[in-house]
Amino acid sequence: RLMLRRPGRLSLMLTTGLVAAVFEGGTLGLLGLSVNVLTDDTVMLMEELPDFLDNKLGLYLQNISRGGLFLLLIGFAVGAQILKGLLSYVSMIAQIGLSYELVSDGQNMATGHVMNMSYSEVTKYPSGQLGALIDQSGMISQIVTEVGKASRAILMTLSYVGVMLLMSPLLTIAALVIFGILWVALSGIVKVLKQLSVRAIESEIDTWRWSIEYLNAPRLLRLFGTTEVAKDVIHEFRRKRIAAEKHGAVINAAILPVFEIITVFGAGVFLICGYLFSGESAIKVVPGLFVFVLVFFRLKPQVKMLSDLRLEMAKLLPRLSKVGGFLRIDDKNFEKIGGIQFKRLTSSIQFNDVGFCYDGSDTNAVSALSFEIPRGDTIALVGESGSGKSTIVNLLLALYRPSLGEILVDGSNLGVIDSSTWRERIGVVDQEVYLLNTSIKENIIFGRQNISDLDIYRAANTALAHEFIENLENGYQTVVGDRGHKLSGGQQQRIALARALVSNPDILVLDEATSSLDSISERYIQKAIENMHESRTIIVI
Repeated sequence: RLMLRRPGRLSLMLTTGLVAAVFEGGTLGLLGLSVNVLTDDTVMLMEELPDFLDNKLGLYLQNISRGGLFLLLIGFAVGAQILKGLLSYVSMIAQIGLSYELVSDGQNMATGHVMNMSYSEVTKYPSGQLGALIDQSGMISQIVTEVGKASRAILMTLSYVGVMLLMSPLLTIAALVIFGILWVALSGIVKVLKQLSVRAIESEIDTWRWSIEYLNAPRLLRLFGTTEVAKDVIHEFRRKRIAAEKHGAVINAAILPVFEIITVFGAGVFLICGYLFSGESAIKVVPGLFVFVLVFFRLKPQVKMLSDLRLEMAKLLPRLSKVGGFLRIDDKNFEKIGGIQFKRLTSSIQFNDVGFCYDGSDTNAVSALSFEIPRGDTIALVGESGSGKSTIVNLLLALYRPSLGEILVDGSNLGVIDSSTWRERIGVVDQEVYLLNTSIKENIIFGRQNISDLDIYRAANTALAHEFIENLENGYQTVVGDRGHKLSGGQQQRIALARALVSNPDILVLDEATSSLDSISERYIQKAIENMHESRTIIVI
């Protein structure tokens, strides 16, 4: 489908390949004819010309010597070969352009697929696995490469077979039988390579998954002394991938020598048999046989290319199958697009008999939950760990949808409200702050467009963060380090609070935002919250 969206490049690749094959066949035909001119006592060229060329060209050819005609045919053959080379190059350039465009298309499609998944769906995948699948999506481009090579190989093969049939139908059948036996013999190898490819892609995805999992937890690994364990796990999956790919490469390496041996053996048989069966006319027949063998040898790489196509597809299809299963949309949940555009909260938020159960769980996280949050109020959700507090927030943010009951926003069901516009009016500060390894300014405006410096300073002041930011060496341009490790826990929380406030949201959600802070940092956050009591609806866990 992606290839067909670019009919220009695709048709250029196929058309130039077709014309190149015609010129290739013409080259070999002219070479065979030139040999016949020197070795045959009677040159039948003029008698085989079409009627419209007979009068003009035939008269010219009758007046040219045997040597001159030989040189003329060789010249035409060289010219045809030059044109064939240029057209083949154009075909490959079109193939390369199409291939790289599909790398971009495939990976963009996979990235968009991940971003459009619902939160409940995307959290089913480890982040490393998602990264590996996006990377593997670029392999769609290899289909273009194989289609390009296969189309040129098929056209060239037809061209060569046509020339060989004109020279000797019997020998042509013998040659096709030889290549047919080789083709059938490769079927077992194709099956083995497909199995090895499945092992390789599964190990590669596992390598990505655990590499990213462990690389994202440097502190945890060192605290528990498990760096060697992590290294061994990654090495083991990498070893399995390399072993499978190496095994496949060893099998592939054996194919070319087999091709060489069989084709050289076949060529020798053609020459010997032709010589023995020609009797007294052997001297005249052998030059023609050499031309046939030349065509036979030109045919060999094309047949090998078609054989390689089978082997490459055996390795490629299991990888594409993984990507294809991932890109399916009929078995996944996606973010709701469209619906009522939410502008601002005017009345209240109501939970009416809400129940929710996570996938794979037998018990509800929350059941028969009913309460109301009036606009402008500050409420607290208090309970033990696992009692469903964060689940309520996730339902409120439309990251999950209730299994039972409904959530009403100003009387409208949250399920019919556009999710993106709803979340734009909510600021969230989680217990675990996630800061990007970039400047404080970029972290505050994360995901927001058209935020002015005045808005940034106002949000930082409200979060009681402006003063400590200004005292940093580079102020708002200070890079916070990986996950914000250059800042204290309290400073990170205040940056997160500023990020939640910079778009001036109606609703502020604080999910245990002070639970891991010291008493002084907690006092700063609590003071910032108290200053906002009158202007926002605040939900505190």
